[in-house]
Amino acid sequence: LDLHEANKKLQAGGGKPGVDTSQERRQLDDQRRQLEEQRKQVEERARNAEGRFRAAEEKERMLQNLDQELKKRKARMDQLEQQLQK
Repeated sequence: LDLHEANKKLQAGGGKPGVDTSQERRQLDDQRRQLEEQRKQVEERARNAEGRFRAAEEKERMLQNLDQELKKRKARMDQLEQQLQK
């Protein structure tokens, strides 16, 4: 929203009598650059958070697979133990 307003003011050319439009333009350009930098930072944080989320999901799947494998091995060992007792 602020970027949109800054561009709008920049296109309007000021409109206030006695105001240095080149100074106003520089200020608006600075605001636009700052907002663009903030947007990039927010996007980067979002990408990082998404990456961490994906990594956590992958670890969860890996743990579930390992748990299943352990259950299978335990069942097999229990079966072998029963056979030995016979």
